[in-house]
Amino acid sequence: GVAVPRGVPGRATGVNADGHPAEVQTFWTPDPRRHAGADGDDRNIVAALRPTSATHPPLVAVPPESRADFDPLEHEFFYNDYAKAPLEPLSDHPELARPKAISFAQHTSPSTIPAPIVSTPDPAVDDEEEGDGYQEMSQCSATSVDPGDLVCVDGDDDWAVVEDIDVDVDDDESLCIAWRNDVDDSGLLVIPADTRLHVRKPHQYEEAS
Repeated sequence: GVAVPRGVPGRATGVNADGHPAEVQTFWTPDPRRHAGADGDDRNIVAALRPTSATHPPLVAVPPESRADFDPLEHEFFYNDYAKAPLEPLSDHPELARPKAISFAQHTSPSTIPAPIVSTPDPAVDDEEEGDGYQEMSQCSATSVDPGDLVCVDGDDDWAVVEDIDVDVDDDESLCIAWRNDVDDSGLLVIPADTRLHVRKPHQYEEAS
């Protein structure tokens, strides 16, 4: 999780099926129950996710008092009676339809489903911004660089996070530094081990006791 690109909206660190930290991509999905009053983008997202046809007919729980032989003077119902209420097709019980409930089968889908709203990476990430989690820039040898450090890989402002460091297989006096920047570009920096680099170390926060 040390090299998650900060300039890619929705990129985060999660836990995979094996319980290990892994990089994930999250997407904004509006609550379809509340999208009626949402802005245009949210309505378009919900419309794009809505199925164009219903796989199953809508069902409704038939309460016990809907029975033909129900007599309020003779029958008294409790929680279990309602919990065990049968599910039957709504078309057989139109009187039980909620006024605001619209099934997918009744919903008229637009002839053209809007394309999903896709966020693009924001390259204007200010690495020097106060509170970004890194210390001030310093110079150190390549052998002092650790995964998670920010290194300047090209020019004065091209910062990238170090993902991995290893000895060059072709030259044991050189290091291979795998890096990844905020817009999800990556590369390999092969340099002599005694090279001086511009580096920003992560802040070390004390754990609350």
